[in-house]
Amino acid sequence: MVQDLGVAVQVGLSYQLDVYVGTQINFAGAGYLVELLDGGSTVFASASGVRAMTDPFVLVSASGVGAGTGNVRVRLTSTNGQPLFDNVQVQTLDSPVPEPATFVLTGLGLLLLSRPVWRMKIRE
Repeated sequence: MVQDLGVAVQVGLSYQLDVYVGTQINFAGAGYLVELLDGGSTVFASASGVRAMTDPFVLVSASGVGAGTGNVRVRLTSTNGQPLFDNVQVQTLDSPVPEPATFVLTGLGLLLLSRPVWRMKIRE
């Protein structure tokens, strides 16, 4: 199963895919593969394994750095048995780059804070 998230891949931005994986009671085990893809078929994060019949749902995470073009996509694959996927989430791990206005305001604030110190030095 592949889902296009409708969000463009940002090169250099870190992404994390979290999926809860379980298995049906009547199957001995279930193999799975979870992947984050760019707009093409390039996988930039993946995790795989086998869930035992007695295990409850377990959180599986895969993280990687965006590269390529197109939209972020999630691919969930069964490698054997019938794994169950639940609560699929994708998030970015990096903080965004501040806007230029933020730098201007910070610079003005520092300038205003340094003015009294400068005036004191002139009086001495």
